Amino acid sequence: VPVGFPVPARKSKVLRRTPIMASNVLAVVVDLEPGLTFDEVVRRTTREARGALKHQQYRQEDVVRELGMVGSGRQLADVVVNAMPFDYNVTFGGHGVTAHNMSTGVIDDLEITAYDRQDGGPVRVDFDGNAHLYDPEEIAGHAAALERLLAELVAHPDVPLARFALVDPAERTT
Repeated sequence: VPVGFPVPARKSKVLRRTPIMASNVLAVVVDLEPGLTFDEVVRRTTREARGALKHQQYRQEDVVRELGMVGSGRQLADVVVNAMPFDYNVTFGGHGVTAHNMSTGVIDDLEITAYDRQDGGPVRVDFDGNAHLYDPEEIAGHAAALERLLAELVAHPDVPLARFALVDPAERTT
């Protein structure tokens, strides 16, 4: 399953201190076998993502071009998972501000964004989709299915993936 992970693409100390837009999306491929547990999937995904970070300087656009995928309708990853752990306690001249995330950019297919505001409150998760591919009801359905699946996975992290239903019984009848 190829999943896109946005990364800062700032491998050096100089780049980390330079105010430029240097982000990139890495495609991380994880083999999901039915016998794996959620814990094993998390460990495998973490290992693959760490390995992919070594290649974050290779721009997604360049990889797509080099693989001959431009204009083909194919993508490096259908789903993008973006974790945004920002400190929102910002002040200007001693005055507090309210930060709002307006957009994460163009969405090719589906995108899951988790906002950790680091204020002790709950993590907010947005589920967005390309409006040319999905209508609002489909996106809401995908989001509900993901929420249901994640709740089950977290409640039973040692159960093999094959035991979890991707669709609920009502969906099976349609």
